[in-house]
Amino acid sequence: MYATYYDNLVTVDALLNNGASVNKLDDENRTSLFIGVQESVSIAVLSSLLNSGADVEQGFRTYGFTPLMQASTVGYLEAVKLLL
Repeated sequence: MYATYYDNLVTVDALLNNGASVNKLDDENRTSLFIGVQESVSIAVLSSLLNSGADVEQGFRTYGFTPLMQASTVGYLEAVKLLL
């Protein structure tokens, strides 16, 4: 979901409220939650994804990284706390 990449909460919420799949993989095999952590988007966007059922165990399928692993790697402490 490109709205996550651009940290656009209004669009993320609109897409999710209109049936967008929160766990759909992009063309690089990443979930929106993983992209959000990777790009250090706002906690509000990450929370919206989680509240909509984002799978915290699914992230970057190609390499088996989870959003928590990525948050730790990039030093996004707020996301680490949210995901625990």
